[in-house]
Amino acid sequence: MTDRRTFIRFMAQVTPSSAERLLAIIDSKLRDGADNFHLLINSPGGSVEHGMAIYNFLKGLVGVDVTTYNFGTVDSIGVIIFCAGKERVCVPHARFLLHPVKSTFHGNPTLDEHGVKEVQDSLKIDQSNIAKVITHTCGTYSKEDVLTKIHERTTLDPETAKEFGLVTKIDSALIPTGQIYDVIKESESAYQHTIPTDYMKAKRESYIKRGSTYVKRGSTYHKSNFTKLW
Repeated sequence: MTDRRTFIRFMAQVTPSSAERLLAIIDSKLRDGADNFHLLINSPGGSVEHGMAIYNFLKGLVGVDVTTYNFGTVDSIGVIIFCAGKERVCVPHARFLLHPVKSTFHGNPTLDEHGVKEVQDSLKIDQSNIAKVITHTCGTYSKEDVLTKIHERTTLDPETAKEFGLVTKIDSALIPTGQIYDVIKESESAYQHTIPTDYMKAKRESYIKRGSTYVKRGSTYHKSNFTKLW
């Protein structure tokens, strides 16, 4: 009988690169007939946008079983990816972290009143969606209670996370002996962009150096100028 289980070890920050790599592996396995995914997570969190996309994609797989594992540290938006599992397993020596969403601005953006409001509204919506996912997953607290825990920067050990409803089982077993698994690691998830040398020579008048990186002079606010992190 063909083993249709797929094991993936995700040990990286949630970035555009790591998210794309994860979804590409899942797409490939689905085409091969896989219908049982086991996602092992160790992540400090990262991009809200990409973490929510991974969660929504996994939850939207009809007829596919998803089991998630915390095998070390699952923080921030990593918690939302963990919530995608119907079964959610945590090793005995691990932790979870909930904290408020924040924005990291790139370059030297200039925001007017409407730009500031757009960022604030975006943060509120993202935080609300995160709280709704956790509330739906755990089934033990109201959305308001979850938002309070987020604002209080709550850390959960395995036992507390199980009482919270986030974890369904505490178990040290992860991957069966002899099982082949895919790996997404930190070195593959780096998404810092370096402007090519030739391009810099042609555009040196348009860029200024800040620390070890270059940013465009007089950058104005645009959605791509900031990243929401959790």
